[in-house]
This record gives sequence, structure tokens and C-alpha cells, in this order.
Amino acid sequence: MLKFRLTKLLAVTLLLSLLSVQASSAVSHIVFVWAKEDASKEDIAAMISRAEMLSKIAGVNSMKVGTAVPSDRSTVDDSYDVGITLSFDTVDAMRSYLKHPEHIKYVSTYVKPYAENLLVYDIEHN
Repeated sequence: MLKFRLTKLLAVTLLLSLLSVQASSAVSHIVFVWAKEDASKEDIAAMISRAEMLSKIAGVNSMKVGTAVPSDRSTVDDSYDVGITLSFDTVDAMRSYLKHPEHIKYVSTYVKPYAENLLVYDIEHN
């Protein structure tokens, strides 16, 4: 029984170590969009729903899209309309994604026509 517990503990430790290594090389691509005043609710809804196409691009590990959480904290900027977060294993994977025709199509069709402002943060996790 002790041998089984030690083996299980070792397996869990190894798994956590591997996850830590993978997370340490991860890259996040975070996009905030402020919609134009004349953008309709339908335009913003399409920007959100059609973002799913981004998750199918090679190299994308995960993709989440949503709206700002209202906050009365002074350090929180909740003025944006749409936020998109994508994760990649490497900076090169992110750069390939940025050049991908589906990404370019999404931005030109669902973002640029309706965006007043766009802010992007790319973070390489240590």
C-alpha cells in the first residue's frame, strides 16, 4: 500500500512539474475592444460569437471572449466592450496566429468596422 501511495505521489508531482514547465513557456494575447458609438448590440454580439473561429486556428491552446465585469474599484478599467484572451505555447505560435488568414478575416470583418479603439497586451509567462 505504501508503494502505491508513493508511486501515486510521484506521478502527481511529475504531472504538476510538467504543467509548471508548460505554463512557464506560455504566451497570452489579450485584446480589449471599445466599440464605436454607432455599433449595434448585434454588431458586438457578432464580434463575441464569431470569435469562436479563432480557437480553431493552429497553435491556439485556449480562447475566451466576453465583456467587462462592472467594477467600482478605481484600479479596474471596465470601460471596454469586448475582451478576448488567447494562449499559445510560444511567441512563434502567436506570431503565426497573427498572420493566419482566419485571424485576419475575423479582425477585418468583426472588429475593425465596429472598433473605436483597440488595445492589445502580449505576455510571455515566466
